[in-house]
Amino acid sequence: MLDLEVFRAADSHASANLSLTTTLNGTKTTETLTLPGQSLRFQKRIALPPGSTTGSGWFSIPADGNPRDNAAFFAYGPARAVKSVVVAPAGEAADYLALAAAPPGFGNQHCERVDPSQAAALTTTEVSIIVWAAPLPTGAAAEQVTRYLSAGGHVIFFPPGTPPAGPFLDLNWSAPTAAEKDKYFILKDWNHNDGPLRDGLDGTPLPAERLKAIRRQVLLGDAIQLARWEDGEPFLSRRIVDRGTAWFVASAPDYTWSNLGDADVLLPLVQRILALGTERFDASYLAAVGADAAKILPGETRTRLDDFGTPDPANAAFLAGIYQLNERLLAVNRPAAEDAPEILTREALDAALTGTGYTLLEQAGQPNDPSLSRDVWRAFLIAVLFFFLAEALLCLPKQQTLNLKSEIRIPKPAEPLA
Repeated sequence: MLDLEVFRAADSHASANLSLTTTLNGTKTTETLTLPGQSLRFQKRIALPPGSTTGSGWFSIPADGNPRDNAAFFAYGPARAVKSVVVAPAGEAADYLALAAAPPGFGNQHCERVDPSQAAALTTTEVSIIVWAAPLPTGAAAEQVTRYLSAGGHVIFFPPGTPPAGPFLDLNWSAPTAAEKDKYFILKDWNHNDGPLRDGLDGTPLPAERLKAIRRQVLLGDAIQLARWEDGEPFLSRRIVDRGTAWFVASAPDYTWSNLGDADVLLPLVQRILALGTERFDASYLAAVGADAAKILPGETRTRLDDFGTPDPANAAFLAGIYQLNERLLAVNRPAAEDAPEILTREALDAALTGTGYTLLEQAGQPNDPSLSRDVWRAFLIAVLFFFLAEALLCLPKQQTLNLKSEIRIPKPAEPLA
């Protein structure tokens, strides 16, 4: 199952037909896609050949002015088990969390419950996510969870219902609070484009407004808020830790807390984070150009397997494609950021140009302008203006003096007649 997005740069709302070619282990099939506007996002299921456990392929669209964004490559290997760990005391919340991490019918998903007292000895080598419904980890358990996060793991924290203990990652739970009588804490605002509560591929939002709680513990500290209660307090928060992510949910799937156990919010939230946690184990098959996973290890040789475009062996390290690196089969794609034009924020610009002297156009001339040349250019501009003024005065035509001479003739008196 592959998640695909086809988009065009032109700002057009008119529909267009586009042919999509699928190449799987050398076999090609073509179908027609209809783009209703600028983009189309969809899922495509590919039937693998009988007995095929390892292989590769790519999707391609017709050539245009930029051939490098006309193909997306993939590789696959034997199916692996997806393991989750729930750190929580036995009870209703632990049962619902285990069901959300490994629902019935998902044969490759497995979940194990660990008592919080045994969390320090937890083995996380092949664990996709940790679901933590206990007081925040401290001591050896905190070191274990921090190492897991730094290695790329995902941890979902749920409130323990006890007074706050020591902080973790400079974050802590507030004291538990209860809603007023005959009233609920209602989820009102959540991010529809980012995070585990985002809308579906077809644009359908999650029914998160159904969530109601009579008890909660909100997160205190610096973290990104992805969902808020009706009064503005955070419900879902995210903290990035090196290559991993810590998630914090401000209520528990226990009916003495909320109806989170109804699965309208809990199931997609946990499954989407589980998919993120599993991606790091797929790094042996998928990588981005320039990423560490795409680099040749000592003793490896690189061989390109696909025949898309006109690959240049001398630039293999900088080109997307299917590569065989000794025993490794790797699909290398262009980084997603290259296909997502964004406006550079002032903070990102400062970080990118650290150590250089630069001035923004709208910043020039302001009192806090750090440019040393600001006053020099101002003086130079004034001098040039005076120069032009002096030149204009010198070019004026010289004033001519006009002398008006008047000649008056007095007639002589007439001579007397003889």
